Amino acid sequence: MPSLSEKRSAEKRRLESLKLQIIDPHPDVHGALLSDEIIFYAEYYDLINPFNRENLKPAGYELSVGNEYFLSGEFS
Repeated sequence: MPSLSEKRSAEKRRLESLKLQIIDPHPDVHGALLSDEIIFYAEYYDLINPFNRENLKPAGYELSVGNEYFLSGEFS
């Protein structure tokens, strides 16, 4: 299993490789995102990674916890 520093480095590289959008493609949208907008941002801007359509709700996304965690300063 990769070390925490290796995971951080890989995530930093991934985030740096993302395309940044200076102009909001939906400037008139305020408040909660509807499911079609969540899909748009997840697919084009990596809003949620990994994105699972089964977790999509009409105006939300059900997040889940992964299988790796810190407990009392120890990585598990």
